[in-house]
Amino acid sequence: MSHNCAVCDGSFDSEGGEQGIKCAGSCNKYYHARCIQRDVDGAKTRSFRDWRCRDCRASSATTPSQVSNESTKELLKALEDFKQQMFVELKSVRVELNELSGSMQFVSDKMDESTNLMKEKSNLEINGIPETPKENVSGLVRDVGVALGVEIQETDISTAHRVPSFNKDRIPPLIVQFSRRTVRDTLLNKFKDKKTMTAEQINAAFPAQKIYVSEHLTPENKMFLSKLKNKCKEIGYKFAWYKDGKFFVRKCEGERFIRIENDEELNKLK
Repeated sequence: MSHNCAVCDGSFDSEGGEQGIKCAGSCNKYYHARCIQRDVDGAKTRSFRDWRCRDCRASSATTPSQVSNESTKELLKALEDFKQQMFVELKSVRVELNELSGSMQFVSDKMDESTNLMKEKSNLEINGIPETPKENVSGLVRDVGVALGVEIQETDISTAHRVPSFNKDRIPPLIVQFSRRTVRDTLLNKFKDKKTMTAEQINAAFPAQKIYVSEHLTPENKMFLSKLKNKCKEIGYKFAWYKDGKFFVRKCEGERFIRIENDEELNKLK
């Protein structure tokens, strides 16, 4: 098959040794060597075998501005993706912080309420009753009364609630403020007479774990009572208790009780 030069349209003189130079690009056109001698870009190739004409070079070339535009587009897309991802993450964190704030406020409110209750002398603390969803706390208090043989009316309970515990393994205690001091004292004395009581005795659906009924102490008083009991164990005293805002110890049955008011008196105890 014969070809003509794509520059001068002249034929190739094979007898004279002149051969056509075929473009290495996609056009497949042929050229005289002399016709492409001035093609500077072509002259910079290692040989005419890998030479490409201007049209083929132009169609495959990518200008610096094109490269820059593509790079800018990719960068902007990456930044937009990152922004969207951060927006989702921050939204999730904001929701978690709001939930945490609400939980902390709930605990704070309950602790304030409990502190106000502790200023009164008509409160009881009941420990060990399992917590159930949507429970009726006042109803649980009346059930404790039934188990102890004490009739408690709805009007006898000023307020009743659980105090949140920071110890997740501990059942939140139930705090009760009675409208009448006599009801509280009767319930407390009945429990002391019974000595041992289980949650199952209050509700058959509850486990047979022990429950405890005691006066509601401030955190400071609880710490002092704990120190008092430890001291009594060290020196052989059998009884240590709290009643009506006062602390007492007794060495054994039949001995007179001793009132302990502060750390100094506690340390002198022997």
